[in-house]
Amino acid sequence: MRERGHSLEVLTPEDLQPRGLDARLLPIVLPVLVRRWVRRRPDLDLVVFHSYTGWLVGRPRRSLRTAVAFHGLEPLFHEALAAETRRQGRRLSARYALMYGTLMPRMLRRACRAADAVLCLNTQERDMLVSRGYAPAAKSRMVWHDAPDEFFQPHVYRPRAVSLLAVMQWLPTK
Repeated sequence: MRERGHSLEVLTPEDLQPRGLDARLLPIVLPVLVRRWVRRRPDLDLVVFHSYTGWLVGRPRRSLRTAVAFHGLEPLFHEALAAETRRQGRRLSARYALMYGTLMPRMLRRACRAADAVLCLNTQERDMLVSRGYAPAAKSRMVWHDAPDEFFQPHVYRPRAVSLLAVMQWLPTK
């Protein structure tokens, strides 16, 4: 990117999170912190928000372009988790159900409507975004998380593997 004259910054919750903040409050506090950070940065041309984090940002200036990127759509995950929990004869906590069943869809809808593009992983997510009014079809795009060909180089592998590294998030419904 630098060779083409671009720069990239990656901002994480840890970069913004005040010390001592209870992690359970992060879904509420993080969008406020992101809004403040983005509005202090007139040099930005494009901001890609993960999921709901940009729902409060809006468009601080006309030249700023925004995208919302999903790596698994929260409402679909919440529905699957709620169904599995019911199947097991249990219920989600009231706090979790309020956050992810009621507030999160509203935050996501607002973030998607304000964005120039909404990126998702598959047709199920795209269909849900469009059918439930989160984003029009024209703004919804599917992207895949793959590695470009240049990442793959010839390599001689050991005849028998002895170690494995898996870097992932483990959620049973996924």
